[in-house]
Amino acid sequence: MKNLLTKAINFAKVKHEGQTRKGSNIPYITHIVAVAKILEEENADIKTIIVGVLHDTLEDTNTTIDELTDIFGVEIAYMVDTLSEKKSLKYEDRKHMQALRVKYAEKRIKMVKCADCLSNLRDTQAQLNTPNFWSRFNAPKEIIAKHYLEAIEAIEELQGTKMYNELKMLYEQIFTTKKITRYCTDCIHMDRITTPDPYDWFCDDDQRYVCKISGKTLSEANRPYEKQPTPPDCPLER
Repeated sequence: MKNLLTKAINFAKVKHEGQTRKGSNIPYITHIVAVAKILEEENADIKTIIVGVLHDTLEDTNTTIDELTDIFGVEIAYMVDTLSEKKSLKYEDRKHMQALRVKYAEKRIKMVKCADCLSNLRDTQAQLNTPNFWSRFNAPKEIIAKHYLEAIEAIEELQGTKMYNELKMLYEQIFTTKKITRYCTDCIHMDRITTPDPYDWFCDDDQRYVCKISGKTLSEANRPYEKQPTPPDCPLER
């Protein structure tokens, strides 16, 4: 299987040759490598990493589904196809349809979509101060934000993973207006999970507070009326 991964990397290099990241001279293959690295860090299996390497070949090159099937097999070709947008559709329509396909797909496909979005938003954050940054895209910022939100909702199964938490954090930092809150308990991104103590009637309304963006538990046993102050490392206060 490792030989197949090497073959996929070489295949992607050839297919994406001459392509660059939007608005830059950075070779497109750097995005492919970043996606593969994110998946590797999440302990994805080799087949999933291969799909990550090939995820844009059907969408952005002259690669055909038959070609992928012949070289990498039906399963990998199917997963790449699921992740591919139909560029004959309008921008909003193709993004929406692709999010729906991912939503009802298996977990490995969701992992590749998450790694793809995370790589893109890492690059976006790094270049936000570039003049006329948003003009390089095929849609205005608010439409792009809608696409990422749909994608995040489609892969909710990955909640709690490092890459999903980072993706949500970057989305908040890039696309939402930051509203400083004094207490985490007043934040819309705080998940309150009821955790009553069955052996203590006085603690039957205890709640565990978990940040939905970072995944960090801020309190194991809070009463509903108690406040949890915003920590210094809050991802929304940067």
